[in-house]
Amino acid sequence: MVYNDNVHDFKSIFKGDPVFIKAKSYWLDDVGKPKVMDLYEANDFRGTYHPVTVDGSGIPDPKSYKMIKIEMLGESVKREMPNHICMQCKHSSPSPEELEAHINVRHADTVKLELPEVDVKKPRGRPVGS
Repeated sequence: MVYNDNVHDFKSIFKGDPVFIKAKSYWLDDVGKPKVMDLYEANDFRGTYHPVTVDGSGIPDPKSYKMIKIEMLGESVKREMPNHICMQCKHSSPSPEELEAHINVRHADTVKLELPEVDVKKPRGRPVGS
């Protein structure tokens, strides 16, 4: 979960979506509960550049500081959530989309197994009559 540790509200844009996190509060989802994110996505959010505004004399405005913490879910919250487990490293993601993002980032070099819809044997060698 992402936490705004600043005494001022935080406003930004992340992956094309507006972000608003109240001061000393968690980033909330549409229902009003703390938004649960994959660790990699939360770290991407924390690491994205957010410009610090300055006044006419060059003094930074504390309202524009990005003071973000990432907090791991408690064990009781983890038990309540459906888990999607990576078969390679046993990483647990709260949604299939975040599991797919994890696989694409962490296991990009791995060959993905794709099962054909119809099992057709291909002939070996050159075709007869050629």
